[in-house]
Amino acid sequence: MATVTAGYNWTSGETVTPAKLNSAAAPTVVVANNEITTAKIADGNVTTAKIADGNVTTAKITDANVTQAKLAAGVAGNGPAFRAYLGTNLNLGTGGAYGLLQIDTETFDTNSNFNTTNYRFTPSVSGYYQINGAVRTTTGTEFLVAAIFKNGSLHSLGDQSNALRFVSTVADVIYFNGSTDYVELRAAQSSGVVKVLQAGSSTCYFSGCMVRAA
Repeated sequence: MATVTAGYNWTSGETVTPAKLNSAAAPTVVVANNEITTAKIADGNVTTAKIADGNVTTAKITDANVTQAKLAAGVAGNGPAFRAYLGTNLNLGTGGAYGLLQIDTETFDTNSNFNTTNYRFTPSVSGYYQINGAVRTTTGTEFLVAAIFKNGSLHSLGDQSNALRFVSTVADVIYFNGSTDYVELRAAQSSGVVKVLQAGSSTCYFSGCMVRAA
């Protein structure tokens, strides 16, 4: 039970009124530790000015309450990131049609958002992502281009290669809704004959990471 003490002579069962407290000299209220609960404190009465810096520690904040949206600008979070590459050589048809790269070997996948069966990156956290891709053929071609497809449609074209380079790269910052949006790495060439995409971690790869929350 709370106890009110002051320079006023209290009697048992007496009602505490503002007038009686005002007449008392330096009244104080003594409250037992277990008598103050969060249910008895109005939300509006808890302000940052009333909380000492040393009383807010990481141990008192649950992980689930720290979200990407609550991080200040310029603070890096722990959003999804992945990197994967072509594990086996892959034929790329001619005619300029965009073929899907069967990126089936992961270097890392922090949130299990890259699928090595359908070769899609579908991040489960909404936000803006840096997406990168590279393709390389084993022999030269007159035209080779890497491309990022989002939700099945062409989104970003890479640089055009030539018969001397055999390589094309692509990069862009793309928004994802955190549920249904996905991207794939595709490539096209028009040499007139089938070309072989060279497997390997440094030749045909696909990667991405979150750079800003939604």
